[in-house]
Amino acid sequence: MLSTQLINGIRRYRQTEGLSIRGYARLAGVSEPPIRGIDSPNWNPTFKTLAKFEAVIPPEFMASANENDGGNGGGGHCAQAGSCKSAAA
Repeated sequence: MLSTQLINGIRRYRQTEGLSIRGYARLAGVSEPPIRGIDSPNWNPTFKTLAKFEAVIPPEFMASANENDGGNGGGGHCAQAGSCKSAAA
């Protein structure tokens, strides 16, 4: 499932970069409450939240994360669907 790959990539990027939840929220331009549960397997972000995080993660990182998760390396869910920015706007 593409959203699972994207969520895993978002989590992995935060861990790799050593970002706090507050810092990661600030970087992505979202408020802190929507991502408080980021480390929970039950985290269920909105499409708009996913798009904001994917926008700040380098495409190379997401492609690598997807390949490591057995994905297609296509740059994440939003790259697959076209453009999150236009879909979320």
